[in-house]
This record gives sequence, structure tokens and C-alpha cells, in this order.
Amino acid sequence: MMLAAKPVNTVNAVRQGGSRMATMERWTQVFTSDKAWTIQIENEQQWDAIEQRLGGFPAKRRYRPVEDREEGGVLIWEREWENRELMDAAYERLMSSAEVKALGEETRARLQTAGLDKLVADGTREYFLVLD
Repeated sequence: MMLAAKPVNTVNAVRQGGSRMATMERWTQVFTSDKAWTIQIENEQQWDAIEQRLGGFPAKRRYRPVEDREEGGVLIWEREWENRELMDAAYERLMSSAEVKALGEETRARLQTAGLDKLVADGTREYFLVLD
């Protein structure tokens, strides 16, 4: 039996000085279809390139469940940040960049061409304090 890690309550972590502690960020995305999976995997290369150009982003580790029962597939990725402040600053730069806006427009066009309304059917973003 595998136990799931409990996500960080970020309010309590900050109160306890946790904002300066290493933080592991994990995204889990359930895709709407195999077409959506393909679009996102191709987009991941572009996300990586944008993050690298902007700087300040730790490398991602990506996972796909071996016994995936979801139609479009599940992508899990995570990365470890030195602290929450660095993560927040990096995402602020990322989301305000023209490259991300262009990637969003390109993705919407690809979705329309593929006959899809959206890529992700369900998703979560979790934060964990790194204990060791």
C-alpha cells in the first residue's frame, strides 16, 4: 500500500518560517484525449525553452503512470524550488512574458484544428515542504 504525501498548507508553512524552506511543486494533469496529450507533450518542449530563456526555473521531472486508466493520459511533473519566494517571482516573470501569451494562442489554434475544447479535463497543483 502506497501512502500519498500530504500537501503543504502554505499559510501555516509561512507562519512557521516555511516560506524560506525548499518547496517541491507537483502538477498532475488528466488530459481530455490522446490528441490533447500529444499537443501538451509537444508544448512541454516550448515551455522548457521559455523557462530556460527567462532563467530561475529548476528542471522538471515528468512522469506518466504505468497503469494509466484515463483516456487521454495523465502527466505528472514536479520540480524543487529553493524557496517559495523564488518560485513566485519566476512564475510572475513567466506568465507576463510575450512568449507565454504566444504559446497560449498557438495552443488554442491547435485545439481548434484538432476539434478539442480544452487540453486538460482535470488537474491539481500541490506544494510540499522538502524534509530531506
